[in-house]
Amino acid sequence: MIMHYTLSLFMNDIPERIRSLMSACVECGACLDVCPSHRYGGVNPMEAMIGGNGNVTSCIGCLNCSNVCNVTDPSRVIMYLNCIESGAKIPDLFYDIGYSIKQTEQLSRTELPPKWNGND
Repeated sequence: MIMHYTLSLFMNDIPERIRSLMSACVECGACLDVCPSHRYGGVNPMEAMIGGNGNVTSCIGCLNCSNVCNVTDPSRVIMYLNCIESGAKIPDLFYDIGYSIKQTEQLSRTELPPKWNGND
């Protein structure tokens, strides 16, 4: 299920560091021009920056949006929103590096595939 954010409601739920990045957006659209995902119907970085959904789960993490933006860091905002959307725990390290790795369930030793012994 895709969540739809509104700037007024969602901005209160995010940390000041991310809110600051979002509010710095001047809506120039430079990020849209370089986003390969947006070109094929994926993420809309500018919409995400102004508090919309932006289809953030389709971001491929190329960082092109942040490379062309002289004002803020759209990729960090998109990765934060992607973590929220996908239910990933957002570690403190995220604020330094901008990424969060979604944890997967660990398999028990009995669920692992049998080791190949070279006899077949």
